[in-house]
Amino acid sequence: MFPSNSFGSKFIITDAGESHGPGYVTIIEGCPSGIDLSVEDFLEDLNKRRPGKSKFVSPRDEKDVPIILAGIFEGRTTGAPIAILVNNLNQNSKDYSHLEKTFRPGHADYSYHLKFSHRDYRGGGRSSARQTISRVIGAVIAKKILKSKNISIEVNAFVNKIGPIEYPQPFKIPKSIDPEINAPISIAKEMKESIIGAKKMGDSLGSQVSVIIKNVPKGLGMPFYGSIKALLSYSIFSLPAVTAVEFGSGVNASSMEGSDHNDQMSSNNDNKEVTFESNNHGGILGGISTGEDILINVTLKPPSSISKKQVTINKELQTVDLEVNGRHDPCLGPRFCPIVEAMIHVALINIIE
Repeated sequence: MFPSNSFGSKFIITDAGESHGPGYVTIIEGCPSGIDLSVEDFLEDLNKRRPGKSKFVSPRDEKDVPIILAGIFEGRTTGAPIAILVNNLNQNSKDYSHLEKTFRPGHADYSYHLKFSHRDYRGGGRSSARQTISRVIGAVIAKKILKSKNISIEVNAFVNKIGPIEYPQPFKIPKSIDPEINAPISIAKEMKESIIGAKKMGDSLGSQVSVIIKNVPKGLGMPFYGSIKALLSYSIFSLPAVTAVEFGSGVNASSMEGSDHNDQMSSNNDNKEVTFESNNHGGILGGISTGEDILINVTLKPPSSISKKQVTINKELQTVDLEVNGRHDPCLGPRFCPIVEAMIHVALINIIE
């Protein structure tokens, strides 16, 4: 079985922490020496991920300023493991006292209890999405390493669907994005209204995020178990709340004919470049990158912590009513975008020579 708190084989992230504990520690192995790295390098990406920035995300106001504990000397990496701490400073643990013996429907409360018997119920403890802060920290370093190798992979993610509101061109990067919800300006107002409406009802909304990976080197990945599609799927499914991952045409392939789905090819004899007339294959064939943009749709369930009354059970297996208090995201898509971008960088650096 894979270790559950580490990711990677060459560039390895290991992390520890709970939502309402003192903080999160991230340890990075596999970073070469001589890479310029400072606290300031992390701030932009951590700010994109952090809560408390608008009424469309959790109001928990964490500043998420990293403290470098090891692996950096005189502003550069030494080749030793890098250790980074981010303190939790805005916990309201009392909001979760009613969950000590009660399981939230749709949440990992019950499965963690089955597995470990004793769990940290404050904000979900280890199962909290606050753990994703370590993915973002790892990606900042991964992007630095890629830049040092003159590899310019570009990962773009935006919300293409919230509840019933959907962007018609999920794999076309919008000209402008609403920064509050990371969605195209053209539909952002409707999406915001849907989120506010769900919050007023004590409910939450599901969402979908489009991911477009540009400048991917040709020939990445291997057949079968070394498939880049398998690696990316594994990395994305390691993130909380993901219910589906689709590449290229995704589930729509089931209603297409081969003549429509096949991406016809041509070549330019002058520069020996191969051109695909379409990209239903989503940039990967036989587990290996083709050089086309890698196209991924990620579906996220509605957040399970809602104030609307639900029926559940407690540790004594008694049926009880539950209304969840506390500070929670009403929709996960807006804050998922920087997280999935980070996780993809961490995954790809593990297969790039």
